[in-house]
Amino acid sequence: MVAHDEVGGLLPIKRTIRVLDVNSQSFREQEEPSNKRVRPLARVTSLANLISPVRNGAVRRFGQTIQSFTLRGDSRSPASAQKFSSRSTVPTPAKRRSSALWSEMLDVSTKESLTTKEIKRQEAIYEMSRGEQDLIEDLKLARKLPGLNAYKGYCSNQLAAKALLDQKKQDPRVQDFLQRCLESPFSRKLDLWSFLDIPRSRLVKYPLLLKEILRHTPKDHPDVQLLEEAILIIQGVLSDINLKKGESECQYYVDKLEYLDEKQRDPRIEASKVLLCHGELRSKHGHKLHIFLFQDILVLTRPVTRNERHSYQVYRQPIPVQDLVLEDLQDGDVRMGGSFRGAFSNSDKAKNIFRVRFQDPSPGLAQLSKP
Repeated sequence: MVAHDEVGGLLPIKRTIRVLDVNSQSFREQEEPSNKRVRPLARVTSLANLISPVRNGAVRRFGQTIQSFTLRGDSRSPASAQKFSSRSTVPTPAKRRSSALWSEMLDVSTKESLTTKEIKRQEAIYEMSRGEQDLIEDLKLARKLPGLNAYKGYCSNQLAAKALLDQKKQDPRVQDFLQRCLESPFSRKLDLWSFLDIPRSRLVKYPLLLKEILRHTPKDHPDVQLLEEAILIIQGVLSDINLKKGESECQYYVDKLEYLDEKQRDPRIEASKVLLCHGELRSKHGHKLHIFLFQDILVLTRPVTRNERHSYQVYRQPIPVQDLVLEDLQDGDVRMGGSFRGAFSNSDKAKNIFRVRFQDPSPGLAQLSKP
């Protein structure tokens, strides 16, 4: 058996009786004031404020229905409400986001006059401009997009910022504060790094959003040329940001290198502007090594930690690219060491092995494998 509630949905009969009981109870409280001190119930944040914006109308109406039950069941006397309001905080506007689609804001006659393709195009435009309504009022982006170059410095410092944040998290007080923020509704269950990374993640979406608008724009539309120009500009901005970010990342790791012998220092390391790749490998003895391939030199290192500071201790002599020889080895040609079990087993054989050395083998060589 089901019954209709006030907002027109269908609820189980037990739920309906419970709602009616709450309403009748609040009505009796208004008619018969009581001298008893009633402990106010803790206000439960509505599910509709916690869930992310959704496009499905049925799901959104479900959240609004739950919100109406929460508000209806949260009836209390004026005195208790005033006492509670002094302790509670007003929800921030950031927790309520508009989830309406562009087509949902049209009247029926206007919507019927548009083709499906035009509606999709307008939806793409609305998706592009909704988050920047304070900054962008139309699609004249060709004049505004170069201003995004201001994010070069911000994005290039993200690697160092992430490392600093991880270091600060080692402090129990900082970790406790960040954890309480994470559990609070205003953060929408996002950690601090998610907010620090928003500018970069938003920038990389611009080309995709603009291309989506262009895809739904007729070829003879006057916006086509403007959109193509805007796409070229934003791609140029992103290219400059990536270049600056790459240089910053390269310098970050150069500063992390430690030398046991001054002979290991090479001016090509300090002059490096591009870090082609880096990652963890294992030596033939099973030791973990971190390899850095700069544009002119290969550096083998060992990760170390001193005084809670992570760094990379240079292992052996760095190899200039023009003197570098790379040899692929067959799987199993080298037995990996570093394991007590491996000393008595034939199954612990290395895979994905290669050898790096100087063209002149006198400085030595290193056999490496992927971990």
